[in-house]
Amino acid sequence: MDDPAVQRLDHASTAAAQAAAHRLPIWREIAERDDLMVAPGEFEQRLACLTQTELVILSLMAHGLMNKQIAYRCGAAQSTIKSHVTHILRKLRTRSRTTAAVQYAVFVERLRAPVRE
Repeated sequence: MDDPAVQRLDHASTAAAQAAAHRLPIWREIAERDDLMVAPGEFEQRLACLTQTELVILSLMAHGLMNKQIAYRCGAAQSTIKSHVTHILRKLRTRSRTTAAVQYAVFVERLRAPVRE
């Protein structure tokens, strides 16, 4: 049987991604304007260091949710989410949750973009 907390995290991540998918292209503009880009391969390596829970939380951050909202959706304490965010920022080598969220959103957008020949 799956852990209910993991199921809630997966559900929250999926719902957030579907609800805000139309906003992702604007992240690319922000990233390019503010020079927040990291080489795709390098960012992918950093993402590989994140746990599944941290990836879900990062996805929710990229969709504009605050720690309190993430905690509610995931059924976790706000302090737990804050700790996860701290770990995410350290692993992604950034000090700003906004930078982490923008870099993740751009990464996801690139994955979804059709391959052009």
